[in-house]
Amino acid sequence: MLQPYELYKPNTDEIRAVRRLKNLSLLALSVLVMLLVLEFASRLIAPQDLSHPWMTVDSQGLVHNRAGAVATHRRGETVATYRINENHMRGQAPYPNIPSVLVVGDSFTFGWLVDNEDTVVSQLQKQADEALGPDKIRFLNAGTGGWGTASYLDYLTRYAGDIKPAAILVFANATDFNRSLQSGIYTVADGERSVTRSVHESSGSDTIKRFVTGLPLYQWLVGNSNLMQIFRLAILGAISSASGEALPGAEMLENNQTGVPEREVREFNISLLRELRSVADQQSVPLFVSTQYHWQYSPDVYDWLVPVMKELEVPFLAMQRDIAATTGGKVEGFFIKGDPHPTGAIYEILAEKTWSWLIPQLGGDVIDQ
Repeated sequence: MLQPYELYKPNTDEIRAVRRLKNLSLLALSVLVMLLVLEFASRLIAPQDLSHPWMTVDSQGLVHNRAGAVATHRRGETVATYRINENHMRGQAPYPNIPSVLVVGDSFTFGWLVDNEDTVVSQLQKQADEALGPDKIRFLNAGTGGWGTASYLDYLTRYAGDIKPAAILVFANATDFNRSLQSGIYTVADGERSVTRSVHESSGSDTIKRFVTGLPLYQWLVGNSNLMQIFRLAILGAISSASGEALPGAEMLENNQTGVPEREVREFNISLLRELRSVADQQSVPLFVSTQYHWQYSPDVYDWLVPVMKELEVPFLAMQRDIAATTGGKVEGFFIKGDPHPTGAIYEILAEKTWSWLIPQLGGDVIDQ
């Protein structure tokens, strides 16, 4: 005889589990709706310059351009695209049998908010191609926002041996010198002669930060979400205020003129430059130092380096006065609106003058390798 059909009756634990799942789903949906509303409101009230991240900090505390990154950078009406190769450089990479000049510098050298063809390194490449023909020499752009003399030394110490450049060109910037002392990457002792790389102990939070910032989802959100950009900038601002350091590549100049650094800063950087010359000698490559230009720098801002470079026997080109005379000290057209960084117009002048100075010193030993 057939048994009567009995409806399944869930027990108390199952009922609670279903209710809990339902409540969590409603909570998640509520949070999502709230975030969408806040995103829409922030775009109306406080629209951000949405930019994709392209920089990271390695396990030893050095800021890097993220290998393989493709980033759009916006500031007001200015938009630029950055493509970072596998060597953490912007633009072209080393190529077998073509001698290269490894160029290091800060955000000015990197080409902050200008497209690749307008950077000073690309302009140098254009000068070289016109003078020598294509594929005779390569200029490699290792410039990175927030770098200073200490970062140049650290990068060249760790990577120049693998890159094997035929020459090294440093673009010194007046903002580099204080930043190098503040960075804590190196310490100097024993009468300003002993330069020691500071030990960077990577904490668990550093590891988590590198993991999170390396996630494609995080990079997409930063580049596309107004709310995420506000949150990110708030955190970076808090970190910057606590450490007393400027955000990498975003050094904003005060209205007063930037002049010769204090004695302590000069002596610290002299020690770093002496060590940098030693690294170049170990690699058996010539070292050259040129300078960047800004309308707010005093005419004598680089004069203190002249005797230093002469002592170190490093060819040195200071162009603050020269480019100021060429531009008439004008700002419009030569500097990005709402930002302290130069436009491609300055880099074109800088590259032309640097190339004219550099080419006779490179000579056949470099070009004809």
